[in-house]
Amino acid sequence: MVVAQSKEKRCHDDEKAALLQFKHSFPSTNKCKNDWPDVHQKPKLESWKEGGDCCSWEGVECDDRTDHVIGLDLSGSCLFGSINSSSNALFTLTHLQRLDLSYNDFNYSHIPSAVGNLSRLTHLDLSSSYLTGQIPQQQLSNITTLVSLDLSYNYRRDDDSYHGLEVHSLEGLVQRMINLKELHLSDVRISSSRVPQLLSNFSSLESLLLLNCELRGEFPVAIFHLPKLKVLDLRDNHDLRGYLPDFPSGSPLKSLLLTSTSFGGVVPPSFGNLASLEDIDISYCNFTREISSWLMNLTQLIDIDLSHNRLTGQIPSNFSHLIHRLDLLSNNLEGTIPTHFSNLHNLRYLSLRYNRFVGSVELNLFSHLKKLTILFLSYNHLSLSVKNISTKNITPFPSLEFLGLVSCNLSEFPTILHNNINTLEHLDLSHNNLRESVTPLSILILRSNRFHGVIKDGFGFSNLRVVNLFNNSFSGKIPSKFIETMIHMRALNASRKMGYMEQLLLPNLFQPFEDFGPFDYSMTMINKGLERNYMKIPDTLFGIDFSSNNFEGQIPDAFGDLAGLQMLNLSRNNLSGHIPSSFSNMKNLESLDLSRNQLSGHIPMDPTKLTSLSSFDMSYNNLSGPIPQGNQFCTFDPTSFEGNLGLFVEPWNEQCGNVRSLPQQQQPPSPIEEEEDDDSESDLKIEWMIILIGFVSGLVVGVILGNELIARKRHWFVKTLARMGIW
Repeated sequence: MVVAQSKEKRCHDDEKAALLQFKHSFPSTNKCKNDWPDVHQKPKLESWKEGGDCCSWEGVECDDRTDHVIGLDLSGSCLFGSINSSSNALFTLTHLQRLDLSYNDFNYSHIPSAVGNLSRLTHLDLSSSYLTGQIPQQQLSNITTLVSLDLSYNYRRDDDSYHGLEVHSLEGLVQRMINLKELHLSDVRISSSRVPQLLSNFSSLESLLLLNCELRGEFPVAIFHLPKLKVLDLRDNHDLRGYLPDFPSGSPLKSLLLTSTSFGGVVPPSFGNLASLEDIDISYCNFTREISSWLMNLTQLIDIDLSHNRLTGQIPSNFSHLIHRLDLLSNNLEGTIPTHFSNLHNLRYLSLRYNRFVGSVELNLFSHLKKLTILFLSYNHLSLSVKNISTKNITPFPSLEFLGLVSCNLSEFPTILHNNINTLEHLDLSHNNLRESVTPLSILILRSNRFHGVIKDGFGFSNLRVVNLFNNSFSGKIPSKFIETMIHMRALNASRKMGYMEQLLLPNLFQPFEDFGPFDYSMTMINKGLERNYMKIPDTLFGIDFSSNNFEGQIPDAFGDLAGLQMLNLSRNNLSGHIPSSFSNMKNLESLDLSRNQLSGHIPMDPTKLTSLSSFDMSYNNLSGPIPQGNQFCTFDPTSFEGNLGLFVEPWNEQCGNVRSLPQQQQPPSPIEEEEDDDSESDLKIEWMIILIGFVSGLVVGVILGNELIARKRHWFVKTLARMGIW
C-alpha cells in the first residue's frame, strides 16, 4: 500500500510580498467603523505577519495544487485609507479569481485601472466601500471571466456634493461579460441612462440590481424573460418606463422590485404564473387591474408592497401563510376585510390605509397574531368594533408597535389599551367618535420625545394632576380650555387614590424599563430645591411641565385657578405678554419657572399670598419694574432675575437685607450652550422609569423616531418607516 504524503502548502514569495505591501499601504487595519451595523467586522490583516505562510492568513485562499493566491475575502476587514497607487501591489496577484473588498472605507478613492490586470477574476465585490469617481470601464470590460460584479452602494452625499461611482456606458462596461450571473450596480450613476438591450442576451444572469442609477427611457421587456433571472431590482429610477409582460409558467423570478419608477399599465393575469415569487414591491408606480385575478395564485409570497397604485377589486380570500408584510396603502380597493387574516400567523406588517374598504370589522381579528408589529386600518369606510377581544390565557397584540385606526368610526376606547401593551410606540385614534369617558386619567407624561403640532381645545382630562410635555416640539398657544379642564388641580388639598383607566401603560413609547407593575413606578424629582427619589409618584403631587417646546402667545389666566398646583414650568418657549396676575392665587405653588421666554411687563406676584413658593426663576425675559420684596422673595438667588434689563430693586422699599443688587446683565445662553444643558435644569425634574400616557380623540400629534438607520442594504422595515413619515 502506498501512502501519499500531502504537500505542505507554501505561498509564493512574490505574492506574499505583494500582500504585505498591500497591508502596509493602510495607516490602520484594526479600527473598525460602525457604518455597517449588520455586518460582522474583523481586522483580518492583523494575522498577516512577515514570517508566516500567507496561505494560512485570514481571508487568503490558495490553490491546493499550485499554491498561488486565488482568493481574497477582506469584506468588513476594518481597512481605512486610499486604494490607488500605493496599494497597487494587490493587482499584481494575477492568479486571483475572487476578490471581495466590500464594507471597508477607502476614503473616496478611485478604483485603480490596474484592476484590469486581474484577468482571471470570476468574482469582484467592491460594494459599500466609499469609492468614488469614474469606473475604469475599459479595463474592467476586459475581464471577460467575471461571473459576479458588485460595485453597489458607494453613494454618499455630503454638503450637496456627490460622492459615488459613475460609469459612462453600462453597455460598454458589460458587453464582453457574457458569463455574468450577478450584476449589482445600485447607486452607481450611469451617464448613458439607458438599460442596454444586450442584457436580454445574458442567458446566465440570475440577479440584476440597478437601484437608483438615474436610468431613463424604456426598459427592455425581454429581460423579464431571461431563463435564470431570480432577482430584478430597478427601484428609485424615477424616469425609467416599462410594463409587465406576459409571464410563462416556470419563471424562476423570486424578487421583483420596481418601486418609484414610471412602470405602469395593466398587471397581466399571467403574473400569477410566477409561482416562485417571494418578494414583490411595485409601490409608487401606476399599475391597474383587480388584484384578486393574479395575487391569489402566488402561494410563496413573503413580502408584498402594492401601495400607491390604482389597483382595484377585493382582497383575495386566501393568502400565503408565509406572508410577513402586506402593504396595500393608497389604492382603489374595496369590499370587506377577509376574516382569514386571523390565520396569517407570520404577518408582521399590515397596512390597508386609504382605500375603500367597507363593513364592520372586529379588532379581535388581528389581536392574536403574535408577530404583528404594525397595523394600519385608517382612512377607509370601516366600522371598527373593539369589543369581544379575549384576553384569557393570551396577551392581545403581544408584539404591536404601531397602531393606526384613524377614521374607523370608533365609538369607544379600545379595551386592549387598558392592558399592559409594553411594546406600543405609536398610536393614532384621531377622527373617530370616541365618547367613552376617560376622565379618570390623572397622569399624562410625554416627556423627551418628538411630538409636534398644536394641542387642540377639545383635549383635556378633569382629573389630571401631573402633566409633563417637557422637551418636545409642541407649538401654538397653550389652550385655555385645556387648563380649565384640570378641575382636580383647583382644590387646595386635593388627593385621591388611582383607579381604573387612570394610567395607560405604553412604556416603550419613551424609554426602556424593567419589571413594572400597574402601580409600581419610580421617579427622581426636584421639590423645594431638593432632589428626592420616590418609589412611586406621590398621590399628593400636582405639577405641570411644558418646558422646552415652541409654545407661543400669552400665558392663560386659567393657570391661576389651579390653587392646588405645586409645580409649574413653562421655561424655554416663545411665550410673550404679561405674567397673569392670577398667579398670586396659586397658594400651594412651590416651584415656578418662566425663564427664557419673551415675557414683558412687571412681576405681579404678591409675596404675602405665595407663602409656599421656594423655587423661582424669571431670568432671560423682557420684564421690567420693581422686584417683589418680602417673605420668601428675599431668599431667591439674584440669578433668578438676570437677563431682564428693566428689572430693579427699589432701595427705599427694600425689605430683604440680603438683596443688594441684581447680577450683571448677561445675554441668554446660545442655542449650542442650551443644548449642552443637562435635563436636570428643569425645576420640575422627573426622570420616569415608568411612563404613563393617555390618548383621546382630538389630540393630533406626530411621532418621529429618532434613530437614524444608515445601513445601505434594503430592509423592509426601514423603508416602511420612511414612507410613514416617521423620520
